[in-house]
Amino acid sequence: MKILSKYRDRLRQFSVPREFRIAHYEDDMGDLNAALATLVDLVEAIGKKGHGHGAGADSDTLHAIATAATGLWSCHRNLQDPSVHNSSGDVRRAFRHLESTMDKLRGAGLKVIDNKGEPYTPGMSVDVLVFQPEAGLDREMIIETVEPTVYLGEQRLQMGKVIVGKPLH
Repeated sequence: MKILSKYRDRLRQFSVPREFRIAHYEDDMGDLNAALATLVDLVEAIGKKGHGHGAGADSDTLHAIATAATGLWSCHRNLQDPSVHNSSGDVRRAFRHLESTMDKLRGAGLKVIDNKGEPYTPGMSVDVLVFQPEAGLDREMIIETVEPTVYLGEQRLQMGKVIVGKPLH
């Protein structure tokens, strides 16, 4: 837990546009790379110890993993914007590094689920923040994911938070 909490603020800086980031965090890319490697190692270790179900890890550690996974998901989503992704070589390298880290986490059993664009059905593993009338819908659809659902193996670490669009009529 202490290892992850030390880097949580650094990870969060990459979920906001560069002009709003705190400068001293941007200078610590080596530390950020170490934090991401530590996160991957931690998820792999928990997966081996608990056979992929998060057993053997305390709730604070599992919460920290879910928070870090949400931060990585947010960074990934922001970096997928073509205007940002094509802006510089540094951004493209960061995006590739992020993709590689997410692939390693998936391989270790961490699943981050973004339900945007899926039909909404009651009983889904999501917390609906609001039902919003939307033109052009013929059924309830998830129109935005505010936070993804996060699983480690079969154990849900975080329930997703979504906005559901509903037909106007």
